[in-house]
Amino acid sequence: YFIGRIWERRNNLRQASAWYEKYMNSNPINAAGVIEASYRLAKVYERRKRKKQAEDWYKKTVAVQRRLAAKTKNLGVSYAAEAKFKLVYKTYEELRRVKIPASPAGQKRAVDKKLGLINRLKEELKQVIKYDDGFQVVASLALIGQAYQHMSAAIFNAPLPKGLDKASLQQYKTAIAGVAK
Repeated sequence: YFIGRIWERRNNLRQASAWYEKYMNSNPINAAGVIEASYRLAKVYERRKRKKQAEDWYKKTVAVQRRLAAKTKNLGVSYAAEAKFKLVYKTYEELRRVKIPASPAGQKRAVDKKLGLINRLKEELKQVIKYDDGFQVVASLALIGQAYQHMSAAIFNAPLPKGLDKASLQQYKTAIAGVAK
């Protein structure tokens, strides 16, 4: 584990990941070290632009911490909370990728999808907040605020449907303002 840290500090991420993997495969008995090593492996793979491996190790970090923390409370909480936050952040990115089209039927589908993603994001962030790690609690609350702000901006900036007269257009804008709030 410590050799992996040395290689990580030297910015040789390939060697760092190899040593962290060796540590994890050596059946270590230090529970805190296992949680930290799995988290560091995820970070190293993330820095190496290996998204799938990073995601797998973030999931392992959360799972290992859940299993090992049953014996000792607060063991590896900060690592698990950050790992969980990084996994949940993908839902926020998915929310931002949904675009609202010009057609009214398409707008309804897109807004419904965005609302569903916001609800899913809110539920997932509750799990991060349960870790009670200060940094991740603040990050989670800020992220849900950004999601709501994005949703409001997306609705206000949605293209107006074509073929509406002035009265219908005013009614549409009023309804949109109600939904966006």
